Order: sequence, then C-alpha cells, then structure tokens
Amino acid sequence: MVRVVEVKVTLRSPTILPVRRSAAGYVGTLGYIPPTTLRGAILTLLYLQGKIGEEKLREEDIKPRLIASPAYPIDAEGRRSRPATPFVWECKACRMESERCKNENKEKEVKYIINQEEEFVKKIYENAPLNIPSECPEKKHRALKALHPKPIPEVKKVTTRHISVAIDKSRGVAVKGMLYSYDVILPPQTYWATLTLPDEYGVDGRFEVRVGRGSSRGFGLAEIEVQREISLEEKAEEYSNYIKGDTVVMVAISPTLQGGIDPQPYPKTLDLANIAAQLGFNIADCTLNIEKVYGKTVRVRGGWNILKDAPRPDYYAKAQGSVVSARIDAKSIKDANG
Repeated sequence: MVRVVEVKVTLRSPTILPVRRSAAGYVGTLGYIPPTTLRGAILTLLYLQGKIGEEKLREEDIKPRLIASPAYPIDAEGRRSRPATPFVWECKACRMESERCKNENKEKEVKYIINQEEEFVKKIYENAPLNIPSECPEKKHRALKALHPKPIPEVKKVTTRHISVAIDKSRGVAVKGMLYSYDVILPPQTYWATLTLPDEYGVDGRFEVRVGRGSSRGFGLAEIEVQREISLEEKAEEYSNYIKGDTVVMVAISPTLQGGIDPQPYPKTLDLANIAAQLGFNIADCTLNIEKVYGKTVRVRGGWNILKDAPRPDYYAKAQGSVVSARIDAKSIKDANG
C-alpha cells in the first residue's frame, strides 16, 4: 500500500539548483526543485539509513513507487506557487510601469498578470475555439509574455554566487588555475510538494536530505517535514465535480505524458484500473483517453542512478502546468469518479 502526503521543504544551507552548466560552472537558479532531485534525495537517505537495500533500489529504478512532484516555492506570506498554464500571460509594458511606480514610492497599483485559465478551460469543455489574446486588456499593450510553465505567483528568492577551485577527484587536491562559479539559493527558502510513499519505507515526521549539486562541499542541506496525509477519497469526490459528461480537463503539476528520448506523440490511452490498484482502490475497467494537450514539450532531466553511479538519460515530456483534455471510458459513473 502507498499513501499520498504533502511535505514542506526548507533549505538549511546554500543550494545549487542550476538552470544549466557552462564551462565555468553552474549558471542560474531554478524556480523550483525538480521531482527527480527530490525523489533521488529521499531514496539516497533511505538507502544510507539501511531502510531499503539494493533490491528495492532496482525495483524503484524499473517501476517507481516513491513518486515526487516538483517542489514549488512558498512566499513570506505562506502563499504556495504552482506552474502557470498556457493561459496565463504577463504584459511586459505594464510590469515595467508597476516596477517604476514602486521605485518612485507611488501608491498606484498596476496589474500586469493576465489570467484567463477559467475562461479557456470552459471553452475546452464546450469544444469552442481558443482565441489567444494579442494585447493586454488594461492598456492595449502588444507586449504579452507567456508565463507557462513558470511558477506563479512569483516568489523572490535570495541568490548569490560562489567561486571555488576545481578538485581532482583521483587525487583529492585542488587543480591549479581552475576556478568554477556557482549560482546558489540562500536559506531559508521554503517549498511545498506532494509525495506518494510506500508504507514500508517509514517516511514520516522531519528528516534532512541533500538536494542539488555540490553536496560534498556542504551545499544543498534541506529539511523535509511531512505536514499532512491527503485523503484520496476526499480528492476523488472533489475531482468528480470536474467531470462533465465523459470529459475531464486537468492541469499537470509535474512534467507528464512522456514522449521518449526524442519528441514523440504523447500516449493516447492510460489504464486507470492499474493506477488505482497501486493506490489501494478496486475499480472496474476504466481508461483515460487523451484528446488534446495544451502546453510546451520540454526536456526533463533523468536524475542520478545510485546503483550505477551514473546519470539517467534525459527525456522529453509535456511541461508542468500543461492542460490535458481527456475522455473517460468507464463502466459506471462510480468507477469514473473513483
């Protein structure tokens, strides 16, 4: 059996979550913790503590049971961010005006986020055409920027740059004339995420893990706190409200619908009966037939294979925040809601 929990992740030391790697080091900082990074950190801890062995790691490599969502930032007021769908835009001209008013200490509030998610989802249910706006409704600026899949609302993080010498791993000494720079996120930045956990792993309470790059140099210490267990029965009842006829429209919190090593069409049919069985539900034959997916195709990092001590291959998938329109094929409404 598995359970689904919500966790809070708090950085306790400077953390390297790079956007990319350059010849001079790691550049930029991600606005979230990737799911492969969070999942790998927890599996590494369980392995080092002896709670799971190599056999379990092999099983997790082939058929994962511990599953993590991306960890999205929480702002100082406790608001949780989430990935923007393709139906959220930012007016760059209005944003510049808003920042100028703040710098001049003016009380004028300028709205620059254009969120039409509710309107567009309604059109998807009605199978109506989606008319993408070309200008902001406030001042008719033609300077719209799509925010998908950037986390919203935007959470300001404190970052800095570290410079250190390269280490020759074979000799364990510094390499003369080799300097590397790292963009790091400073603590105590906090995030939220959901985890699917097998009961036998005994993950609960608070524990510390290492996330991101540079763990051998003291980077990436984070505390994970299990805050609450999510009731799947309550979620099923909540989600049943989104089923209209045999159609459901969903927003992906994680990268979804894997397309293989090269960009390929997403899978058309998902067997929900098998997925439900892993969560402890017993439903009759039920499939989810993907009709349309609105969102970017992105390259997802495959993470690190602990057993092989080597990186897993990257793959392509629909980005977090993508909107999925699907048709449910079930023997009964009860099975569809489950």
